[in-house]
Amino acid sequence: MSPEAWIALATAAAALASLITIFVLLKGVRDQLRMLSFLVYTDRYSKIMKSLPFEARQPESGYRLDEQAPTERALFLSVMRDYFNLCSEEYWLMQAKKIDRRTWDVWENGMREVVRFPGFAEAWAQLRNEYVFFEEFRGFMDSMALALQTEVVTP
Repeated sequence: MSPEAWIALATAAAALASLITIFVLLKGVRDQLRMLSFLVYTDRYSKIMKSLPFEARQPESGYRLDEQAPTERALFLSVMRDYFNLCSEEYWLMQAKKIDRRTWDVWENGMREVVRFPGFAEAWAQLRNEYVFFEEFRGFMDSMALALQTEVVTP
């Protein structure tokens, strides 16, 4: 084999090794960004949940939004607005394929748990019109609220 052929072969091998290295590095960066996004959203969720009264997070507590003082009611609705905004962002990320299926499954299961919170249906009924610009999200949340009603009615 001529020296030029060896040089060409070495150059091709170096280029291939560079491409593989770039691919591996980009995958690592993508994985880190996904993890960071997951942690940011998890932190926001945690802060929102801590802002709700304890009994409002217990499905069997009997907490009723319509029985709360006006200031407590306003606070609950404000916190739920933050929660619905978080959910709408998560839903958009899923639709835009910016998150993987496993992340969406975790978030969706969390949403299904929050739907069971006392006061959820009242809050969603009052705040859902704020999402008129995002009909797909409203439909998604409506379907979860409807599933809860069906679950409560049907033993």
